[in-house]
Amino acid sequence: MVTGYRRGEGNACRNLGHVYLSLGKYREAIKYYENDLAITVEVNDKNLEAIAYGNLGNVYFSLGKYQEAKKYYEKNLSIAVETCDKSEEGKAYTRLGTVYQVLSKYHEAVRCHKKALDIAVDEGDKSLEGKTYGNLGNAYQSLGECQKAIKCHEKDLQLAITMGDKAGEGNACMNLGNVFDSLGRYQDAKQYHEKQLNIAKRIRDRNGEAKAYASLGNVHQSQGEYSKAIEYHEKSLAIAVAINDSSIEGKCYGNLGNAYHLLGKYHEAITYHEKCLNIAINMQDKSGEGNAYGNLGNAFHSLGEYHKAIKYHGKHLTVAKETGDKKQEGNASTNLGNAYQSLGEYQKAIEYHEETLNLAKQIEDRIGVANAYGNLGNVYHLSGKHLKAIEYHEKNLTIVMQVGDKHGEANAYGNLGNAKNALGKYLEAITYHEKQRNIATEIRDCYGQENAYGSLGNDYQSIGNYGEARKCYEKCLHIAQDIGDKKGEGNAYGNLGSVFLSSGKYDQAIENYEKCLSNAVQLCDKCGEGTAYTNLGNAYSSLRKYEKALEYYEKQLVIAVKIGDRHSEGQYYGNVGKVYRTIGKYHDGIKYLKQCLQIAEEIGDKKTEGFAYVQIGLCYCQLSYCYKQQHDEENHLLCIKESENYLKKSLLCYEKLFDDLGEQEKMKISIVDTFILAYKLLTMVYIETKQEQKALLMTERGRARALGDILMAKYTLTLYPGSKLQLEYSDIENIVANRDYSILVFALEYRYVATWVLASQSPLLFVGGKIKGFELPINDLFSNRIDKKELLVTCITEIVNKAHDCMRVSEGANCEDRSLEQLQNFYLNRKEGDFEEGSSLPQAGEANRTETNENEEKGSDLRCIYDEEEFDVNPLEELFDIFVAPLRDHLKQSEVVIIPEGPLYAVPFAALRDSKTGLYLSEMMPIRIAPSLTTLKALQESSVDHHCKSGALIVGSPDVGQVMFRGKEKGFPNLRFAKQEAEEISELLGVKALTGSQATKEVIKQRLREGVAVIHFATHGSENGEIILAPSVSTEETNIPEQDDYILTMSEAQESGINAQLVVLSCCHSGRGEIKSEGVIGMSRAFLAAGARAVVASLWAIDDEATKDFMLKFYWHLKKGERASESLQQAMNDMRKGTYNEPKYWAPFILIGDNVTVFV
Repeated sequence: MVTGYRRGEGNACRNLGHVYLSLGKYREAIKYYENDLAITVEVNDKNLEAIAYGNLGNVYFSLGKYQEAKKYYEKNLSIAVETCDKSEEGKAYTRLGTVYQVLSKYHEAVRCHKKALDIAVDEGDKSLEGKTYGNLGNAYQSLGECQKAIKCHEKDLQLAITMGDKAGEGNACMNLGNVFDSLGRYQDAKQYHEKQLNIAKRIRDRNGEAKAYASLGNVHQSQGEYSKAIEYHEKSLAIAVAINDSSIEGKCYGNLGNAYHLLGKYHEAITYHEKCLNIAINMQDKSGEGNAYGNLGNAFHSLGEYHKAIKYHGKHLTVAKETGDKKQEGNASTNLGNAYQSLGEYQKAIEYHEETLNLAKQIEDRIGVANAYGNLGNVYHLSGKHLKAIEYHEKNLTIVMQVGDKHGEANAYGNLGNAKNALGKYLEAITYHEKQRNIATEIRDCYGQENAYGSLGNDYQSIGNYGEARKCYEKCLHIAQDIGDKKGEGNAYGNLGSVFLSSGKYDQAIENYEKCLSNAVQLCDKCGEGTAYTNLGNAYSSLRKYEKALEYYEKQLVIAVKIGDRHSEGQYYGNVGKVYRTIGKYHDGIKYLKQCLQIAEEIGDKKTEGFAYVQIGLCYCQLSYCYKQQHDEENHLLCIKESENYLKKSLLCYEKLFDDLGEQEKMKISIVDTFILAYKLLTMVYIETKQEQKALLMTERGRARALGDILMAKYTLTLYPGSKLQLEYSDIENIVANRDYSILVFALEYRYVATWVLASQSPLLFVGGKIKGFELPINDLFSNRIDKKELLVTCITEIVNKAHDCMRVSEGANCEDRSLEQLQNFYLNRKEGDFEEGSSLPQAGEANRTETNENEEKGSDLRCIYDEEEFDVNPLEELFDIFVAPLRDHLKQSEVVIIPEGPLYAVPFAALRDSKTGLYLSEMMPIRIAPSLTTLKALQESSVDHHCKSGALIVGSPDVGQVMFRGKEKGFPNLRFAKQEAEEISELLGVKALTGSQATKEVIKQRLREGVAVIHFATHGSENGEIILAPSVSTEETNIPEQDDYILTMSEAQESGINAQLVVLSCCHSGRGEIKSEGVIGMSRAFLAAGARAVVASLWAIDDEATKDFMLKFYWHLKKGERASESLQQAMNDMRKGTYNEPKYWAPFILIGDNVTVFV
């Protein structure tokens, strides 16, 4: 009788436990379940004892105490096996599988669920079978095996429908929706969650209805539809409150917090996450508590309060470790890595992301592994290690594509595009970002589209296409406004401001920066607010409104100090120091710049450190000139010395950045442009102090650095020990020793043309010549008080362009035959800043013209029409007087090698004329061009066995046909005289020419790899010198070739691996390219880097028939055994005696590199 009463008491305790568990009152539930357990043990009822252990496990599971839950479930299983209770054994395996799932032991979870499935099938328990398929699906999803997950959930759904189990059907729909949401298949996800919602409403399952609204909210959130997401989450919350379900209520607060976070409403997000946290603590839900800490950390991170974020993420990590939840431990480590990343502590960030990676690998979480790779890629990207970043992003891409995660795939493409942009591979960046945009559009991910357009804007801005950049940023802005993404809206305004600033439209830049600032202030986004203040300061500085600029910089400082952003703090001191230097307050400038330097050294920011050193050096340089004007020789010399010291230190920083780039050639080219000022200033200091040899070595260090590295490595040459490929003066002496040429090294040193004359057995001669009418005080030179047009480089550029106009290089030339495009009118589109270091300079014949299409409409074959101009001074003679006349008596050798700089690469030296004798320079001596002394050394000292001694590849008039060119279908006519040129040269050399349809890109690339002594192209040439060949694919109307099918690009030429003695580019513009500190970045440089010893190229669009005549004369002399420079000179002399005697027909051709002799 007593036993019967005790059993009844146990049943009552068990039922009360169930009630309190459903209400989320876990302490009370534990109390009653423990009473039930004690009674079952007392009455020795093993079946009920097993159930009691299972119930206690359920409570501890709900509390997030998974290890405790696991112990009770294992006791539950043990007794069920002992008593042969298959039903309870199946349930026990299900419970253990679920706890292993949350402990991130997914394979253990799968093992348990499979055992439960076997029991369910054996026992014919369709209900348990369906639920087990659902659990298996969740485990497979966690393992990244989403297709297996979908199959399991579909089996669960089918069983539920068969049994008429509406609740089970709704649960299966929820799980399917979740999988599709994770894969970025949002429409499929919505359909299943809507089915889930309809079922819950039909069976009046308020709990299920709340879950369905939450699921729909999550899908809309994934798509960037945040307002819609909030609407659903609020419906879910209302139901949770109505049914008094604290567990769902807490999750609703968390979901609402995340949605408001994504809207940029961080304080609202924090309020909701704190409510979620309080509920989790009251319920003793450790899992929910940990998630709330993580979400709070993310909100404070977005507010720029990184240290507060770290505190919350640390709490999240502690809770995850306590509960043994490896997945949450990984999430906490990821968030900590992101916080340290924002603080610029990249090594610490890497350590946390590597910990996440290791945890994800341990639990075989493929999506977690992929995300860790992506995060590591982002850190390496920010720390400037872009190749390493690409390596990680490619690993990330591989995994997300394998598991079918479209959202992750889009993100991976976006990250790869960002890395390619940083490497200067802008076309590749655009391709990746277009893939990101297309996937985001396909899966209707508005937020992803917004990011993609922002990134595409960055790509187009990087290549100076401000119009396209603006379009992309405006699309980005409109999407952000449509989805209510205030932070994204602010970023778009900031990007638009940068476009307008780069275009010299300062008022519009300020207008957009102010909108960006307004958004950041509304959102309490301190980091964004600080950035906006910096941008506004820069804009007002550009407008020379320095007081206003300083006001904004001060506001930036306040925020930087408040949020502990040392990088921004250093940026403030650098910007203010630069302003003070600009307005002539040099001592104040030095004080602020030294503070910038100190911070940069503390945080290991080499780039900013280099900037600070060079700016301090410039301050001392300008101070020295002030003292010189005051006749204070002592302070003048002291300041010059200080300037030299700081400039040297700046170069140590920059050289370290350069060396760290390894074989990243494009990055090397770009980075030298960022610190060319240091080289130029130090050169100027050495000139000022009469140290001409040091000045020459310094100007050399800023030239063709990347090309020099390539050639020295290719030909396995060395300089003095530990030189890092930097010449000593003894190396320069060896270059000219016993040579029959003189070298002219030109440098445009801001106020005058600096020239060094080098010749065998002659002392170094330095000449610093000023240009008539050009005078600029040193302290005005580096201020914003002058227009760019007053700079020396602009002055020379205009003379060079007048020279092209004087020769009428576009008038009368049948440019349509070998040039793809009309010459551009440079000045019609010129913007302020075009003549700064690293920008493209105008090319041949691009200035002072007004082009129309009238003559084209009338059928004229002239490509460029402009009015005749009369010149007071013949510009070809003016250039001779500037660059040759002062040195003429010192050019005693038979040949001259010219090492130009900037706009001098566009000077037709062959056509410069002595006004006294009427002779052209090319009549006086052969002329050769070299990018630098280092490249000249590498080419002339390369082993004779390195280059081929026989064979020739002659290409002429490829049959291009109808092709896609820059997004439009275009047809290119065959080149009659180019074909004749190729055939006659090939006959002269005893080889067969490749012409017409034979000259395909695929065939040519193969032939280039085979190796010949001479390579000759007589083809169409693009405006940047790239070579147009016959397409490698069919030209049928249904398959119009794209650019990749027929254009031989610079990168392809450079990667061709040729070892030719001579490459002749008988195409329009083949000597053109972007002019940077590296030299001309074009096709001629690409072939030198590939392995050519010398290249002949053209400076402008060439006449087809005249070029054929010139090339035949050139090869005739070459065949006689004359060296390349003498052959070029003789061909010019021969042309002057015939029909095509004007300079425009013979002067565009230049020889770059070594003076080779070819025997074919």
